[in-house]
Amino acid sequence: MDANDVLQAELRRDGIDDLRQLGPSEIVELGLRYAIWLPVATYVSSPWLAPFAVRRVRVRADVRVSGPPRDLWGFPDERGRFSDDNSLIKGMIRSQHVSGPHSPYGAGRLRNGLVCCHIWPKTTSDRLLFSFVPNLVWLPRSLASYSDAHFVHQDAHLLHHVLRAAARCRFGHLRTATGHDDVEQAWNRLASDSARLEYASSEFNEVADGTRISTSAHRRTHRFAAFLDELAAGSIPEKRFSRRYHAGRGRGIDPTLPAVQDAVAEDHLRSLSVELRRTMHG
Repeated sequence: MDANDVLQAELRRDGIDDLRQLGPSEIVELGLRYAIWLPVATYVSSPWLAPFAVRRVRVRADVRVSGPPRDLWGFPDERGRFSDDNSLIKGMIRSQHVSGPHSPYGAGRLRNGLVCCHIWPKTTSDRLLFSFVPNLVWLPRSLASYSDAHFVHQDAHLLHHVLRAAARCRFGHLRTATGHDDVEQAWNRLASDSARLEYASSEFNEVADGTRISTSAHRRTHRFAAFLDELAAGSIPEKRFSRRYHAGRGRGIDPTLPAVQDAVAEDHLRSLSVELRRTMHG
């Protein structure tokens, strides 16, 4: 199922050719009805999908890398964090069903047409916010821009503010199973919002996931932490974490890129290892 096609089909049935024909409150109603959230149980079990990662836009050059410009997604930043282009999180709900009392999606599986949106602006370079579950919502492609607050010369749409209020309504009162101090830090870094929310948290659409997403996030984070722990202990991991995040060994690595331990200062790797363990177990 293409989520954007579902939205466009509804608009055509209602005689709407362009979303700009709708007023702010109508966009908000549509946005809340089409928004897809991660399950509350996912947040409680795994508050972050990838707490070792941050987003870097259009990474094609780095002073630590020789050779011509090319994609450097997955190469560590200067502090050892995994540089992502949203790939670590945006595909987590693909091929899943959606549940919700007002869901427009029916019984189909999500395939295409969705954008993973960060609800709060200027949060993707912070590892505690980039993959923080309350900061993520999936919207059909045509609606995604209304969630943004990155425009320099334009006020954020009402939907942006309502989604922030919705995230707090849905997740803000819950106690997570892990990472309590870092969860509190994450919430403190997210600005509050005075937007009025007339939906109850139980009325939101969510991925009908069970435990697949949280299990996958836990497994991936533990694998990254184990990789860092080996480096911090002075050992060279035999297996790569990814093609571009490697220690110089492992099948399928990009040999044109330096190993993590050569690209990142040792004290930064140790600090990240300590921070990540606190996030996972604190």
